[in-house]
Amino acid sequence: MFNFTKVKGDHLFRDVDGEIRDQVIKNIIKASTPRKSFFVMVATSSFLCTAGLLMESVTLIIGSMLIAPMLSAILSVSLGMVVRNGKLFYRSVLVVFKSFLLLFIAAFGISMFSEVSQDFSYEFLLKTNFQIEIFIVALIVGFTASLSFIRKELSQYAIGTAIAVTLIPPIAISAIALRMGCPDYFLEALWIFFINFIGILISSMAVFVATKFHNSGRRVREQLKKEEKFLDKLSRKEKFKKWINEGFNLAENFFKR
Repeated sequence: MFNFTKVKGDHLFRDVDGEIRDQVIKNIIKASTPRKSFFVMVATSSFLCTAGLLMESVTLIIGSMLIAPMLSAILSVSLGMVVRNGKLFYRSVLVVFKSFLLLFIAAFGISMFSEVSQDFSYEFLLKTNFQIEIFIVALIVGFTASLSFIRKELSQYAIGTAIAVTLIPPIAISAIALRMGCPDYFLEALWIFFINFIGILISSMAVFVATKFHNSGRRVREQLKKEEKFLDKLSRKEKFKKWINEGFNLAENFFKR
């Protein structure tokens, strides 16, 4: 009979070494850094999800959940709380809030320019009678998502994790409900999003604590500085391009005289 106790050094919550911990911190912070590409993917996921809801296309809804980077931002919030880094926590919360607003505004804009049938049903996504089950699923998603960053052999399950959690559809539904003047659906959708957010936050924090990431404050600070320098370098390039374009415009106007 197989004896699990004989399997040494191979358990989910084993203490990861410094190199792996550095890579995990780098991946999470990089994936949640508020680059333009991050928000482009957020807006794209909102367009796809809203279109999928209006067309009642499950394929489009699933596609929007796959490309949305919001899950990594929530993991970054939990990492900031575990390592007690106020800068990472504040930045990550701000990213989640901006993503939420962008998702909502994009979905609301699409619904304003689309014909929404009065028979449109939200029930297949707003399972308000299963709030405990939704919370349990969110806990499992946060558990799997955080482990997929830590354990390379589990990274293949990250895509399935993104599909399992309903972060994007509730936001899109709340925007459509507001457009149609349905306050009940609007509040129910926001509540579903909040349940998912809290569930992911709690379980991912538990994983980071179990794998002793709370001792990685210095590594987090170093990685944040690298990301800040990277963003600052990008902003300098943008300013330089702007100056070049302005110079060309001035020269063009001069020779037109």
